[in-house]
Amino acid sequence: MRDIKVVIFISLLLTLVIGRNFIFEEGYVYLFENFEVYRVEEFWKVFYPMWNVNMQFFNFLELPKIYIYFPVTALATVFNSYKLLQIILLLVPFPIAFISSFLLSRYLITSSFKANEFQKFISSLLSAFVFTVNPWFVIASRNLFLRIQYSLLPLLIYLFIRILETKERKYVVYFAVLMALISSYRYTFLVSIIFLAVFLFYFLFSRSLEPIKRIALSYALFFFLAVGKFLPALLYSLHVPLQPVQMFDFSQVNRESMLHIFTTKIFEWRAYGFNAVYGDNTYLFFLLVTAFSFSYLLFKPKRKFHTLLPLLLFTFFILLSSKELNLDFIFFNLPLSDFLGRLLRHARWNVMPIVLSISVMCGFSSFAILEKLKRGWVILPLVFLVASVSAWPMFTGDMNSYWKPANPPEDYVRINKILERGSGHVLWFPGNLRRAVWSKQRGEKETSAPMDHFPIRSSSLPSYALHESYLFDYYNFLSRGPGMSPFEVYQGDLEKIYSPLNVNYLAFHYDGTWTKSERKRNFTNDYIKSIARNLKKKKLYEGKYAALFSVRGSGEFTARKAVGVSSGLKTLEHVINVSEEIPGLIFWDKREVDTEILIGDWRDFLVGKGVVISPKKFSKQFLPKEVWSPAFVSDYEFQYRLKWRGIKWNWDLDFGRGVSFTWGRDNLSLPVPRGRYRVFIRYFKNPRGGKMRIHFSNDFETLTTKDNVTMFTWKDLGLRNLDGKMVLENVRGFNAVNVFVLIREKELKELKKSLENKTILQVLYPEIMYGKNNTYYRYVNLLHNNYSVLVRGKCSSELANVSENVYKLEVRCKDSSFDSVWLLPKGETPERIFSAPHAEISYEEIDPTLWKVKVNSTENFLLTFAEGYDPLWEARFEGKRTRSLPVYCTINGFII
Repeated sequence: MRDIKVVIFISLLLTLVIGRNFIFEEGYVYLFENFEVYRVEEFWKVFYPMWNVNMQFFNFLELPKIYIYFPVTALATVFNSYKLLQIILLLVPFPIAFISSFLLSRYLITSSFKANEFQKFISSLLSAFVFTVNPWFVIASRNLFLRIQYSLLPLLIYLFIRILETKERKYVVYFAVLMALISSYRYTFLVSIIFLAVFLFYFLFSRSLEPIKRIALSYALFFFLAVGKFLPALLYSLHVPLQPVQMFDFSQVNRESMLHIFTTKIFEWRAYGFNAVYGDNTYLFFLLVTAFSFSYLLFKPKRKFHTLLPLLLFTFFILLSSKELNLDFIFFNLPLSDFLGRLLRHARWNVMPIVLSISVMCGFSSFAILEKLKRGWVILPLVFLVASVSAWPMFTGDMNSYWKPANPPEDYVRINKILERGSGHVLWFPGNLRRAVWSKQRGEKETSAPMDHFPIRSSSLPSYALHESYLFDYYNFLSRGPGMSPFEVYQGDLEKIYSPLNVNYLAFHYDGTWTKSERKRNFTNDYIKSIARNLKKKKLYEGKYAALFSVRGSGEFTARKAVGVSSGLKTLEHVINVSEEIPGLIFWDKREVDTEILIGDWRDFLVGKGVVISPKKFSKQFLPKEVWSPAFVSDYEFQYRLKWRGIKWNWDLDFGRGVSFTWGRDNLSLPVPRGRYRVFIRYFKNPRGGKMRIHFSNDFETLTTKDNVTMFTWKDLGLRNLDGKMVLENVRGFNAVNVFVLIREKELKELKKSLENKTILQVLYPEIMYGKNNTYYRYVNLLHNNYSVLVRGKCSSELANVSENVYKLEVRCKDSSFDSVWLLPKGETPERIFSAPHAEISYEEIDPTLWKVKVNSTENFLLTFAEGYDPLWEARFEGKRTRSLPVYCTINGFII
């Protein structure tokens, strides 16, 4: 008991040394994905309720943290101290790591060797120090919950070993409670692999399967206790496809060099740019600690389970972490490899058992040296010293200024006080930060210690996550921004665009630290400030770092005409230009659209009607210069490569199916059903295109994709006898394919017939038409000839039939271009088609996820709900449930 008191004292003293400057300096620390606010109540909103009002999405990924963060937040609320909350979450992992690793090491040393108490104590102390003071724990200074999970890993393994070796049920309870507290999806999977390895190794020595019952009981109790934080996400997955897994490809798997693993300084993924990386090579000293940890093997220890266990874990997790030697080829070809690959993709997680193994083996080596060498005492202080030098930022008092606190500017405080008195939504531009210029935190890179969504998460009114919605990539005040589209943005009346989203305020903050690349593109604080100063809106506040403007939104709930749009984002601006009424545009981006009014090509309705083959689904590697690679058209990675290749982007949609694209010579095999089908393809025409082939069983079709106009277009490949496989070949040029649709002739006729009762419009504009000398033309596919042409501009037009369903549209302008040309059913006008139904609406918010709405209307209508779109939202009307549709790619709409 006295030993434990000494260990607790040492751990607290070490913690005080590590955090001394942070504790006693005024202000707060701001960390990407963790501390993005400056008030206790805003911190709690990140995790609960599940509907994140500020960011406007369901945040199930943060829910597993709630068991730990709830008591900490409650304590901070009692004392009204956000600083206290930060102190607990940043510093408590140090004493926990020290104590838990001490307990595990002492148990393993006692079980492996006959040791006197003092030697056992010193050896366990060294082990605890190495587990707590190492480069990994320095670099991981940003990820709060991961640090807690890391610090309790030794205790979890200790409890699991006790479950194997004793029949005492208390260890089952302790294990289940601890797992329930700190478990998350990835961590649960990772430690389960550890426990499986430990059990199999135990079985090799004991030949006993008797502990399986206790293991099963402990996991059953764990799942029962953790059901509160895992069940909501599991239920959600029943309603929504697992999008993150669908987006995963194995190019996202990050492995580290052996050098980095043996020094525990993990650079992979964003660690070098975002985390507390230090620029010198002192981390290399940890190689001496790692080498020392293996020295106990020189003394030929007995081959016992406890003695060899850390060596086993070290070796096994090398194979899940290193670039040079790994099991990825085998592992990622197993069933459910998409799920497994996503959970084990980052080396910074997989290396945790390696760090623990090194620390335990240091304890073993320490004991062996004390036992075998008379002057072994001389070596041990050197190990403490070398470990300290390799992780020197820990002893600066604020993690080498990575945890240096600062108060938020008065500008944010004043703007949020104004917003507290308002209603509706506020849009923050740019909405995310690298590191703020007023922050005192520092790091090796310009992007070190970023604050990310600080303006939005700390806002007094809800916003929208601008970088999560395709709409805001184009309809945005800022171009050339961090993570935004590389293309120029819309230059029209954005207030009218934002009005249906219930945006009543625009906030600009010009306090970021931008990278050299961003500054080269003229993305600076002065650039953002100049936009704010030239904004002709009612100014409510302007300060050194931020400004606030008032605009007029249309309300939380509105009744509109439902219009499906498959022709791209630019349709919205042309609808606004031609009609005073703004209908509820449901961009076909997430779900299939089956409204009575459609703007687009009638062939877009093929998607969802026949057999839809998405090449993206079968593209496993992201290396577009060599192979067919997966992407969504809204991805920055896709648009950046268009920009790099000199291809203009017209803001098309991919129907939520994504694309497969490449400019390398490659073949992609696609499984298809057997039988006779009419085959359609939606592919990308562009000036840098070339040629591609679609191979069937006995022949192939060649498509020329080079074109002066950039757009996705349909091609009817005719009736084909399919034998189970189709091959997509890129011959040359930049090519992209969205979908193949396979449909029976009878089904195609039925589809065309069903579309006769719908109002189908087409909206064309100069960028997607051929032309010169003020004359433009385009071949369009129409179901019938009952169409008239409306040109918004001083132009004449002609529509002539050239073959079945194919018409040539020609527009001739005298002295200028035109805004848009509309193909409408004869006798119709946009005003008549888009006229909003008359409706009287009143509503009441019960809680963030429940609203009571009363609508008085005699017509059918689309009820728009200005909260971030999620398919989990539903309307209950007269006992019927109506699922939400994505209106303007951003908010919810319910067809009533």
